[in-house]
Amino acid sequence: MKIFRWIIASCLCFMLLACGEAEPSHPRETNAVNVPALMDKFTIVSDEYLLHHKRTVEVMLNEELSEEQLTTLAISIKAAAKQSTDRTFIGYRVSGSSEAGYWATTHYNPDLEVKIL
Repeated sequence: MKIFRWIIASCLCFMLLACGEAEPSHPRETNAVNVPALMDKFTIVSDEYLLHHKRTVEVMLNEELSEEQLTTLAISIKAAAKQSTDRTFIGYRVSGSSEAGYWATTHYNPDLEVKIL
């Protein structure tokens, strides 16, 4: 079963990083080629799993990102999962902000939904 998960994860990573002219399958999903440009703009603070049902990730951003950048980051974070889950919830805080809650969220429940709050 672990080999099957590894194969699926590898295929997802390949699809996300592959260069091409094809249209994205989800209207807001973008090619994850831009992820290296985002690497210095965030830190994953926590990454917790509740069996195969739910994954909750908290991300600290160095600055506010666009909806397109959040989409790209969400795709990358989901693809890098250690195990498959039914739902993935990602909350974003901005460094230096005095707000107690998340600045934005990207949730796979099961489809990707991006919200800047």
